[in-house]
Amino acid sequence: MSTRAVIFKVLSSGEVRGVYCHCDGGLDCVGAILNLAYHDPAKVDQLLALGDLLALGMEVEAGPRLPIYEHVIAYHRDYGEPWHDTRYSSYDELYHKLTATGAFWLIDYVYVMKPDQTGHYQWYVAEHQPNDSGKYQAPRLLREAIAERIEQEQAGENDA
Repeated sequence: MSTRAVIFKVLSSGEVRGVYCHCDGGLDCVGAILNLAYHDPAKVDQLLALGDLLALGMEVEAGPRLPIYEHVIAYHRDYGEPWHDTRYSSYDELYHKLTATGAFWLIDYVYVMKPDQTGHYQWYVAEHQPNDSGKYQAPRLLREAIAERIEQEQAGENDA
């Protein structure tokens, strides 16, 4: 079973553009790769230009499919499937879809790159809440969510 995710970026126009990522959408894979390799908004634009993804990798350019996570595997570029992305007129519209409509009910993680108060782009993540169909935790900084997950895993290992 796949951990599905969507990856969005708030554009300078205010529009939000994003793609679906089918495999390994959790914090330990897609979240970690975004946090490590996708700080540059221009690189994120290149990623979004590929359309929906089978798997996220550290490099946007086409490459060997193994080892997985080294290069992005895109449905359109790598398999010739129809190109697709998702757009919203604003972050507020995306947030409304996320919290009020259940539009993302099959998506486990929603990643959004958006500018902070100083204009620097930051990654945020909203995780699907377990046992609560269609509900997500409030978006938070991705790096903080990853750090918290690592702390939880280390505490669990110490308890064992």
